[in-house]
Amino acid sequence: MAGSFFGTDGIRGRTSLENMDENEAIQCLEEARTLTPAFMRLVGEALSYTQPDLPGQGNTVVIGWDRRPDNMELVAALTLGLRLTGSRVIHIGECATPTLHHAVLAFDARSGCMITASHNPVSDSGIKVFDSFGYKSNRGYEHEVSRTIRQLAEEDRDVDQPDREALSRPDEDHSNWSQTTHPTWLAHRWEAFT
Repeated sequence: MAGSFFGTDGIRGRTSLENMDENEAIQCLEEARTLTPAFMRLVGEALSYTQPDLPGQGNTVVIGWDRRPDNMELVAALTLGLRLTGSRVIHIGECATPTLHHAVLAFDARSGCMITASHNPVSDSGIKVFDSFGYKSNRGYEHEVSRTIRQLAEEDRDVDQPDREALSRPDEDHSNWSQTTHPTWLAHRWEAFT
């Protein structure tokens, strides 16, 4: 069996918005280190199906992202995959990774996804996955997600365009959350240290 799609810090690659089927999307990531919306939809579905392997309760997933050019398309595809398979999705908007950790705890989410490639070139993006405690996903879980992605790519799971558009939007949109809530939380933390 093929290995994990996850590297040392999530899944990363040069982004392409080219329309392709899921097996092509897997091939693009493995052979050309290229991340596509088709692949991100697979990631969303796989994360939803493997949620019972994570600590915590419920099916809520919080998504945050940075300002990379193609991130909104990747976020929409991830959201589609998650919602297709029963997850409740909350968008918190542009944020730093520590803000996503805080949001996972604040929203009592089962997991969180940060769409970023940190210090990689701006042409890249990726996904980091965190559990309900805000900890980075472990290798065992990442292998299970990767196995599920490969399994899903072999199934026929078409979605009608109206459903695709509706499910690409979150259940709750708190896109300014990091700009309004997080600074207040940081101020309280600072006061505790002074």
